[in-house]
Amino acid sequence: MKRLLLALFAVFSMPSLLHAQQTEAPSQASLTMKQPILTASPNVCELEKDSYLCEVKAALIWEMPVAGHYCLYEAEETVPLQCWDNNWSGSHVLTFQSDKPITYVLKPFGDNTVVIEATVNVIGTLEQRIRAKRRRRFLRFF
Repeated sequence: MKRLLLALFAVFSMPSLLHAQQTEAPSQASLTMKQPILTASPNVCELEKDSYLCEVKAALIWEMPVAGHYCLYEAEETVPLQCWDNNWSGSHVLTFQSDKPITYVLKPFGDNTVVIEATVNVIGTLEQRIRAKRRRRFLRFF
């Protein structure tokens, strides 16, 4: 009975140990990502009724296949929101305030080449209700 308990403990504790090792830093063997990723969360901001400006706290999260010096910009801007030195991932939290969609881009430090981009869209309440109805109708088939 004691052996069985030890075996079960070893099996169930193993995934948590592996996860803890992988979250610290990626090794060449565990790095399977091939494409850069930039995600805006949330990526849609809904205008409130009788409001002209959409406001939401958004997070921009990025990952690259190789570590490097990267900067996050609002598209068409020359001043970076934030830069990272010798990192393969990062995040930036901002208060999004706009009446139109805004695109954010990730560029290598000192280079004007856009590596990846993400957009925070702005929609009105009417558009949001129409999207919700479409989703409900689709689910009625199942």
